[in-house]
Amino acid sequence: DVSFDVTLLFKAPGAKCTLTYRCGEARAETELAPDARSITLPKVPHRKGLADLAVTIAAEKPFGPDYVELKRSAP
Repeated sequence: DVSFDVTLLFKAPGAKCTLTYRCGEARAETELAPDARSITLPKVPHRKGLADLAVTIAAEKPFGPDYVELKRSAP
Protein backbone atom coordinates (compact mmCIF):
# COMPACT_ATOMS: atom_id res chain seq x y z
CA ASP A 1 0.00 0.00 0.00
CA VAL A 2 1.02 3.61 -0.58
CA SER A 3 -0.41 6.84 0.88
CA PHE A 4 -1.33 9.92 -1.12
CA ASP A 5 -2.27 13.47 -0.18
CA VAL A 6 -5.40 14.07 -2.28
CA THR A 7 -6.13 17.69 -3.25
CA LEU A 8 -9.54 18.53 -4.72
CA LEU A 9 -10.67 21.82 -6.28
CA PHE A 10 -14.38 22.50 -6.77
CA LYS A 11 -17.02 25.22 -6.85
CA ALA A 12 -18.25 26.38 -3.44
CA PRO A 13 -21.19 24.18 -2.40
CA GLY A 14 -23.19 27.08 -0.90
CA ALA A 15 -24.19 25.09 2.20
CA LYS A 16 -22.45 22.82 4.67
CA CYS A 17 -22.20 19.33 3.13
CA THR A 18 -20.13 16.16 2.92
CA LEU A 19 -17.41 15.29 0.39
CA THR A 20 -16.87 11.57 -0.25
CA TYR A 21 -13.67 10.34 -1.97
CA ARG A 22 -13.28 6.77 -3.24
CA CYS A 23 -10.45 5.18 -5.18
CA GLY A 24 -10.70 1.40 -5.29
CA GLU A 25 -10.97 0.35 -1.64
CA ALA A 26 -9.65 3.70 -0.36
CA ARG A 27 -12.35 5.90 1.12
CA ALA A 28 -12.38 9.27 2.91
CA GLU A 29 -15.18 11.61 3.97
CA THR A 30 -15.04 15.15 5.26
CA GLU A 31 -17.42 18.01 5.97
CA LEU A 32 -17.19 21.10 3.74
CA ALA A 33 -17.97 24.67 4.71
CA PRO A 34 -20.42 26.54 2.44
CA ASP A 35 -17.62 28.70 0.97
CA ALA A 36 -14.99 25.92 0.61
CA ARG A 37 -13.34 25.76 -2.83
CA SER A 38 -10.59 23.22 -2.14
CA ILE A 39 -9.47 20.64 0.37
CA THR A 40 -6.52 18.30 0.87
CA LEU A 41 -7.14 14.87 2.36
CA PRO A 42 -3.80 13.87 3.92
CA LYS A 43 -2.26 10.40 3.79
CA VAL A 44 -5.11 8.47 2.20
CA PRO A 45 -3.95 4.82 1.87
CA HIS A 46 -4.30 3.29 -1.61
CA ARG A 47 -3.58 -0.20 -2.88
CA LYS A 48 -1.27 -0.62 -5.86
CA GLY A 49 -2.90 -1.29 -9.22
CA LEU A 50 -5.78 0.02 -11.28
CA ALA A 51 -8.82 1.46 -9.53
CA ASP A 52 -11.90 3.54 -10.26
CA LEU A 53 -11.90 7.05 -8.77
CA ALA A 54 -15.10 8.76 -7.62
CA VAL A 55 -15.70 11.99 -5.71
CA THR A 56 -19.12 13.27 -4.67
CA ILE A 57 -19.94 16.60 -3.05
CA ALA A 58 -23.36 16.02 -1.47
CA ALA A 59 -24.78 19.53 -1.87
CA GLU A 60 -28.47 20.20 -2.61
CA LYS A 61 -27.63 19.10 -6.16
CA PRO A 62 -24.66 16.67 -5.85
CA PHE A 63 -21.63 17.37 -8.04
CA GLY A 64 -18.00 16.39 -8.50
CA PRO A 65 -14.72 18.30 -8.37
CA ASP A 66 -13.12 20.26 -11.19
CA TYR A 67 -9.62 18.99 -10.37
CA VAL A 68 -8.09 16.05 -8.46
CA GLU A 69 -4.39 15.74 -7.62
CA LEU A 70 -2.77 12.73 -5.94
CA LYS A 71 0.68 13.37 -4.50
CA ARG A 72 2.66 10.64 -2.74
CA SER A 73 2.67 11.42 0.99
CA ALA A 74 5.97 12.07 2.73
CA PRO A 75 7.05 9.07 4.86
